[in-house]
Amino acid sequence: MSIYESATAAIRDTVKWLTAFIPTAALTAAALVVGPDMVASARAAPSLMDWAVSHGPVLLIVLALFASIAGVLFAGQQVLTVQPIDLADLQTGHTSSTSQGMSPRADVARAMGAGIAMPYFFDKATYDAELVRFADADVGGDDYDARASRLALAGDAIRQWSIYDRIRGPYRRFKWTFVGANAVIAGFLVIAPALLEVVPSDGPNQVRVTVNENGRASLLRATGCTDPSKSSYYVIGGSWDAPSLGVDGPNCSFRAVWEPRTQDVEVRPIAAP
Repeated sequence: MSIYESATAAIRDTVKWLTAFIPTAALTAAALVVGPDMVASARAAPSLMDWAVSHGPVLLIVLALFASIAGVLFAGQQVLTVQPIDLADLQTGHTSSTSQGMSPRADVARAMGAGIAMPYFFDKATYDAELVRFADADVGGDDYDARASRLALAGDAIRQWSIYDRIRGPYRRFKWTFVGANAVIAGFLVIAPALLEVVPSDGPNQVRVTVNENGRASLLRATGCTDPSKSSYYVIGGSWDAPSLGVDGPNCSFRAVWEPRTQDVEVRPIAAP
C-alpha cells in the first residue's frame, strides 16, 4: 500500500467516524441537557402554539442544530463518494472532467510533475511515448513483460495519487464544516437552557398549581397554607421547571414563598382571557 493509498484510507476512516459521531453526540447531549427543560416548559404553556410563539429563539437554535448536523453529513458524503478514475481513462483522457475541473490527462501531467511515477517515468512525454510503443509491441516480445510491469506500476501510482489529490478538497471543506457544527452545537447547549429558564420579569405571574400529598405537606411546612385548592400562586422567580412561588390563601404566612419539588407539583400559567 502506497503512502497516497494509506492517506486516502485514513481520510475516509476519519470522516466515517466523525460523520457517525456528530449526530449521535449532538442529539444525545441535546436530549439530556435541554430535553427535560423543553418538555417541562411546553407542558407549562397553555398550548403548543403559545409555547412556539413565546419560544421562537429556542426553535431557531434547534433548527440551527439540525442544519449543522445536516451540513456535516453532506460534507462527509462529498468526501466518501470521491471515486477513482479508471486506468484506461487516466491513460486516454476520455473522461470529461474531475471534481477539480481537470481532465484525467491533466491529472497525469500533474502527477508526473510531482514525481509520482519515478523512477519509471520522469515526465508525461516519456510516459505517453512508452504507451505508444507498448501498444505497438508484440505480445511476448523482447521487454514486453518489463514494459507492461513499468506501465502498470506507474499507472497504479498515478491512480492512487489522483484519488488522494481529488479527495483533499472535499476533506478540507469537511473539516471546516465539522468545526462550525461543533461551535453551533456548543452554542445550542449553552443558550437553549438559558432561554428555557427565563421567567417573565414584568411582575408576578399567576399560575395554576396542582399538588400531590407530598406537595401539600411541603406547602404546609413552608408557608402554613392549609388548603392548596383555595390558595393563589404567583411565579416570582426561578424557572417554569423549578419556580419560586408566592402563595396567598387560608392560614398562609405573610408574603409566603414556596419552592416546591418538581415531582410534587404541576405548575401551569393561567391563560389570558
